[in-house]
Amino acid sequence: MSIARELILKNRKTRNMNVSEIAYEVGFNDSKYFTRCFTRQFNVTPSSMLNGDDT
Repeated sequence: MSIARELILKNRKTRNMNVSEIAYEVGFNDSKYFTRCFTRQFNVTPSSMLNGDDT
């Protein structure tokens, strides 16, 4: 999950990858399940973090 978080933070500027692509990159086959797990761990959705809404 921390790798996914790092990828999301890097992609804030570049926008090379979307949330689904990041989920697959770190080994999740289901982006909805990835979102659930990520939100449970970091208390923010991956898309909110990608868009900079996590502050």
